Amino acid sequence: MIIVIDGYNLLKQLIKTDYATQMQRQWFITSMSHYGHARKHTLIIVFDGGQYKWPTWVKKGQVSVVYSGVQTSADDYIKEYIEQNSQRGLLIVSSDRAVTNFAFRFTVPSIDALAFFALVQERMQTPVVHQATTKATAYKTSSDATANPELDALMQSTDTRAIYKEDTHAEGKTRAQKKDSKEEKQLFKVLKKI
Repeated sequence: MIIVIDGYNLLKQLIKTDYATQMQRQWFITSMSHYGHARKHTLIIVFDGGQYKWPTWVKKGQVSVVYSGVQTSADDYIKEYIEQNSQRGLLIVSSDRAVTNFAFRFTVPSIDALAFFALVQERMQTPVVHQATTKATAYKTSSDATANPELDALMQSTDTRAIYKEDTHAEGKTRAQKKDSKEEKQLFKVLKKI
């Protein structure tokens, strides 16, 4: 799987400040490299700016670090990458609605930046360095007694476009609900691979 990370979008939420130092950026890249190597994912971390007008790539371990250049934002670079590679099994990591909505148009799954980092920490079995506080309310999405409430909460936190609907039998679903169900299955499949 190719995981494209909106670098400053995630890093600034982790460090809870608008400016990331070189040391913080290096820690972040190293952490993601360890994760990518352990889970055998290709990670592309896109940061705003850089020394040149055009985007530059630097390979650091299991991670490709992209600096978008002075003429292009990281968001624009990610959108262009989605357009060119939407059929390659991408996952977009960003809390930026413009980026996640753009990915949605190309049926590329996306996950909230902090939810992704929490999953990475869980997969790597290390303590979460920074915990986000969220004001969002998690809703139980299934009335099945065997359902996993933690999974329901995770699914709720990953995508702001989640649709709430009551449990219905398959024959009672509308066409739109079947489409949403397919998208939910796709996201769940991706989350299992993270």
